[in-house]
Amino acid sequence: MERSERFVVPEDVAIVGRVIVVERACDAPRLPKRTIERAVAAALDGEAIADARVTVVVCDDETIRAINAQFLDHDWATDVITFPLAEAPLEGEIYISVDTARRQAAEYGVSLRNELVRLAVHGTLHLVGYNDTTEAERSQMHRVQERYVELVLRSARTAKRMRRPRSSAG
Repeated sequence: MERSERFVVPEDVAIVGRVIVVERACDAPRLPKRTIERAVAAALDGEAIADARVTVVVCDDETIRAINAQFLDHDWATDVITFPLAEAPLEGEIYISVDTARRQAAEYGVSLRNELVRLAVHGTLHLVGYNDTTEAERSQMHRVQERYVELVLRSARTAKRMRRPRSSAG
């Protein structure tokens, strides 16, 4: 697989600390970029990854299908594709189809935001080395994934409650 020219840090630039970028590569409505960034950060924190450059590209089914065809010889859209580009420090790209995420959110009875968090965490876990090809790997990855998803969603709910205006009337 060739390295993507668009999102990769140049070879002579040292990655120190974390850089998490969320890009929109489609006409999707307003995306919860900060929440997606928090999802990636939660998985990196949980896996003790201090130095990383992760780009999350939210795209449509047409784009992710083309990526699948080019790099994986699959002629269909998937929910998430992950490209690990370097291990130390960690560098990678995560592509999420908002179209597929929207359908899955409806199927599972969750919000689109919830599903985007789940897919961002899932992609990040792939970047740090988790696999889901066997039932045992899938089960382990799912447990870890859901722990981070719940952490992010709980944190977002708490932050939302704290931002609500309070009345001074008695």
